[in-house]
Amino acid sequence: SNAILGNSTLDVKLTDDLVFKTLLGLEYQNNNNELFVPVIYEDDRGEAKDSHSYFNSFLNENTLTYAKTFNEVHNINALLGFTYQSYVTRNAGISVSQLTSNITENYNLGSATLISPPTSGFSEWKLLSGLGRINYSFLGKYMFTASFRSDGSSRFGTANKWGYFPSAAVAWRISDESFME
Repeated sequence: SNAILGNSTLDVKLTDDLVFKTLLGLEYQNNNNELFVPVIYEDDRGEAKDSHSYFNSFLNENTLTYAKTFNEVHNINALLGFTYQSYVTRNAGISVSQLTSNITENYNLGSATLISPPTSGFSEWKLLSGLGRINYSFLGKYMFTASFRSDGSSRFGTANKWGYFPSAAVAWRISDESFME
């Protein structure tokens, strides 16, 4: 197996309140698998297998974050983002048995008496997303958050390539209230 995994981020402070962040990720793997079971006794069948697989994944995330406190009581944190991810995998393999000899091991699979049908496969998907979130806090004890995510995926059905996922929440830190002392 050969594998490469790399990630890199860059944060840029555009202003005191605004930060841009980008992330790049790459994963690559190439696998080769071989198996040889020799013929030892007269009635042994012996077997050999050879398979290869490859996959590659790429990720790019970009976010813009705004964080500001007003009058020491209002705190706002907002984020906008865009992400892209792709994934590709390929594989192929063959298995044989009833080897005529051990001389070529698994390097001449065509010399076997019984050759199973070869297998192969390919898979690919892509994901494109837009997202946003806002958090608001008043005095650190009354909080509100809302978020929205939109995902476009090659895995979704042909009629619905996009999914939309909103959410919202409110919170009250009652332990900070004077009547709780």
